Amino acid sequence: MAMPPAPPVNCNATGCVLSKAYGVWGDRKECWVQTVVYPTNEDELRSAVAQASQKNQKVKVVSGFSHTIPKLACPPSENSTLISTAKYNAGIEVDAGNRTVTADAGVGLRALIDKVEAAGLSLVAAPYWEGVSIGGVVSTGSHGSSWWGKGGAVHDHVVGLSLVVPAGSSEGYVKVVRVVQGDLLFNAARVSLRLLGVISKVTLSLEPIFKRNITYSYKDDSQLEDEFHDLARQHEFPDITWYPSQHKAVHRYDDRATLNGSGDGMTDFIGFQSNLINVSTTVRSTAIFPASKFRDFILDVKKLRDLNPDNFCGVDIYNGFLIRFIKGSEAYLGQSEDSVVLDINYHRADEPLTPRLNQDIWEEVEQMAFFKYGAKPH
Repeated sequence: MAMPPAPPVNCNATGCVLSKAYGVWGDRKECWVQTVVYPTNEDELRSAVAQASQKNQKVKVVSGFSHTIPKLACPPSENSTLISTAKYNAGIEVDAGNRTVTADAGVGLRALIDKVEAAGLSLVAAPYWEGVSIGGVVSTGSHGSSWWGKGGAVHDHVVGLSLVVPAGSSEGYVKVVRVVQGDLLFNAARVSLRLLGVISKVTLSLEPIFKRNITYSYKDDSQLEDEFHDLARQHEFPDITWYPSQHKAVHRYDDRATLNGSGDGMTDFIGFQSNLINVSTTVRSTAIFPASKFRDFILDVKKLRDLNPDNFCGVDIYNGFLIRFIKGSEAYLGQSEDSVVLDINYHRADEPLTPRLNQDIWEEVEQMAFFKYGAKPH
């Protein structure tokens, strides 16, 4: 079973440093933090925001995990404070009658799943690893893989949020805003990168408990450009791992199974584990495509691959191309149409000026994705 990463904030006599589970930041610079606050409940969170508001400080929020790739959680070096939700993680309330669960922002995904399942219910959508907080999952648009129902993005299963936001002196420099489905702010608040305030509590919709049945099919990639769309329509939680240099694609058939079905296994997905291993400097390029454009992107990658398959060996030893599916969302920072998410893992050297293996090839792949096919960084 994957273990959560080490705490992202470490302090000494000279200050505190914010790190992340993926290693060093993209700019290779440490994130030094002047002040770190660890609220344990909503009142303490209100107090932290009020003090920062009164002092006109800039505030950033981090969880106890910090899986963000860009420096979203790093505050400015001066006149700022960092609020950690690492200790704001005790509250989980399941409403079995309404099939909802309300959790403190710092609650870890595994603790939430265990509580929900004990009540005979299930979360429908979740990302591929457990080392995340529910506040972080929602605010950053984290997702699994599904075009069915409400889709594979966790924020599309949110039915309510509590935000702690700055206010004027007459309100004590802070207030709590409750946002529920149907409110004008709801679609803005669901995926906000924590720029609209500090998420305090999240309410998610649930469904009756179910198991999942997973089968892996190893296939030649000759028809991949035509098969990905059918896979997403025919299975509820599918994905594809494509190894271009090997001309192979692994299709995951992932669907619900009845609770009384035999077997009680676990999917121990190695790709997102935080265990310290020799490839801990591996990082990712990620892109999200309109589904209608992904077919032609695959064909172009194949043309590039066919010029020299060895150019793709480097990425193929780091999980290849992971292909997942995200349903169109009404969230303002969500996807407006059914989309395909592509993750490419590669090794990044310790020396900033050292290029990636086959750097020219990967820059070509990335430029095709973002400029030719209109993908967005993800």
